[in-house]
Amino acid sequence: MNLESLNPQQHEAVCHGEGPSMVVAGAGSGKTRVITCRIAHLIRERGVDPESVLAITFTNKAADEMKERIRNMLGQGKLYPWVSTFHSFCLRMLRKHITELGFSNDFAVYDAQDQLTLVKQCMKAVQINTDAFPAKSLLNHISGFKNDFVLPGQLDLDSMSYGNQMKAAELYPVYQAALKSNNALDFDDLLAFTAKLFQQVSSLREHYDKKFQYILVDEFQDTNAVQYELVRLLSRDVNNVCVVGDDDQSIYRWRGANIENILKF
Repeated sequence: MNLESLNPQQHEAVCHGEGPSMVVAGAGSGKTRVITCRIAHLIRERGVDPESVLAITFTNKAADEMKERIRNMLGQGKLYPWVSTFHSFCLRMLRKHITELGFSNDFAVYDAQDQLTLVKQCMKAVQINTDAFPAKSLLNHISGFKNDFVLPGQLDLDSMSYGNQMKAAELYPVYQAALKSNNALDFDDLLAFTAKLFQQVSSLREHYDKKFQYILVDEFQDTNAVQYELVRLLSRDVNNVCVVGDDDQSIYRWRGANIENILKF
């Protein structure tokens, strides 16, 4: 690994010591390279245990590219850090620990078509007219609640005007109960349930907080409320978090991404 090829700002970020750090730069400026170089620096130069390093990004492609870069820097036959998407990380956590939330470990993960079918069944059960309130629209609102990390019991129906959002709020607990009866989660539940797990089971949160001494998050501007909460929960005690992002660029606004996360870091 050649740190001499880094510019002064990149070098400073890569060699940063303990405590939180944030790298904000434009597209094509080598932000992801900072993460991979920092990981290699922590492991090779500072003797950090690779399994105590967690790197999170948004797509499988980005995660695979990051893994490949790190392998090239560290060499073959070595232990490597945890590198995954938010959803893959959460799936891994839930396969181990979801029994704490009343599900069995062999839960199914529903795809978009499974979700739509179940929502329509729930709408029929509670007599919500699908012509007046399209199932896809209600499902999108439910997804929005989850991305904002708002659980069914936390919704304030009185603050909502009559329409699709209110109907989605009424349907939300029914839909969640139906998922549980099928021992199933949807894609958004992977994040929300993991955050809920760490909130409710303090011993688990403390275990993984201690395990992951260094957490690095790529494309931090694309995090939504529940993803932000996950990072916060995992770094409450050992706050060695490095986030990288561009406050002018967010490609996941439709999934509840909140640019405020990078502005308030």
